[in-house]
Amino acid sequence: MGYIVVARWVARKEHQGDIERILRELVPRCLTEPGCKSFVAHQSVDRPNEFLFYEHYGEEKDFIDHQATSHFRD
Repeated sequence: MGYIVVARWVARKEHQGDIERILRELVPRCLTEPGCKSFVAHQSVDRPNEFLFYEHYGEEKDFIDHQATSHFRD
């Protein structure tokens, strides 16, 4: 089955555009990580400054490795 992460990110409304830009760059990079099976970012239709992430990794260690990447920390 793997290791699943579901996360919610609520951005300040004035930063919504910045977050959208960051996600356009972040998601493809995450998908290239070893152990990353899926990384999907959703933006709320009703509250566009809210984002939901669904991440699927082979195992917990893959998620821990993901958190150590420069693109995650940035």
